[in-house]
Amino acid sequence: MKTVALVRFLHCQNFNFFWGARMGRKKKPTSLKLIEGTYRKDREVEQEPELEVIESIDLGVPSQLVGKAIEAWQYYAPILIASKILTQGDLHNLVIFCENYRLWEDAVEMYQAEGISVDTPGGGKKPHPAVRIAKDAASAVASFGASLGLDPSSRTKINVGKGDVKKGNPFGAI
Repeated sequence: MKTVALVRFLHCQNFNFFWGARMGRKKKPTSLKLIEGTYRKDREVEQEPELEVIESIDLGVPSQLVGKAIEAWQYYAPILIASKILTQGDLHNLVIFCENYRLWEDAVEMYQAEGISVDTPGGGKKPHPAVRIAKDAASAVASFGASLGLDPSSRTKINVGKGDVKKGNPFGAI
């Protein structure tokens, strides 16, 4: 009984009992801290890799994308490039985002056409398999979209600047 209480206590303390490490928020890259305005010199990570921001809108569509995923790529890639937040390291996130967007749309179309439930061999009903696919794909779209700054909450954390604030004047933004 005491062991169960200890495990519950450690779990509540956000402590990984088996590995002995604390879980918590993922560390933000310094470039994102600079954009958000939360950078502090005393918390700087030494030798952090810096990825180049993609500035060319002539980014080709990856060969693994098909159908509606290509449409999603052609729609979202220019938006992210214009926002100056897409780097070479983010391209795989954008590919996964677009592919899951396609899966979500296809699954929704499937269960809308065939019905939200299917018959079982025993004569009962169960949810259409496409419902689960749509749910999982929507979750992935939300997750990867947030990592790319495509949802309102993550967008408020990114400040790309307006370009009219004078440099060197800490009160220029007021």
